[in-house]
Amino acid sequence: MNHYNLSYSDLRLLDDWKEPQPDVTTLARLLFENGLDITKPYEITRRVHRNLRDDIVDDYRVEGYERVDTRWRHSGAASLSSYLYSTEDLFLKEDMRKMSRRSDEHYAEKALAEAKEERQIAIRSVEARRNGPYSGIITLVGDYKEED
Repeated sequence: MNHYNLSYSDLRLLDDWKEPQPDVTTLARLLFENGLDITKPYEITRRVHRNLRDDIVDDYRVEGYERVDTRWRHSGAASLSSYLYSTEDLFLKEDMRKMSRRSDEHYAEKALAEAKEERQIAIRSVEARRNGPYSGIITLVGDYKEED
């Protein structure tokens, strides 16, 4: 399950929001429509946090879990974690994990090392083709060479 938070400062921008706070049924519907799984426990706390517009606010925040149902995943607003948690396709999970830079903290270093290694192999291959089939034969000290 993926932890998910919704700030009241963002929820107040919704057309259905009624000040100071909508009734329980409307609040549950708004939370559900905006990605919070209301079938799991959630709590409302007041704290300093960043909202979805990246503003630092001192306001109430709903803390719970993200929905993983198909409708939410196809909404365009679901997180990568929502897809990973909900899919049964192990190959898709592995591919998405690999594509996610967050899944491996040393991703950039590993990718750079692999790219350098592939480049060295490619350079050796080009040099071997350029020098001909016997380019890898070692010339020993004292080998006979014809002079012009």
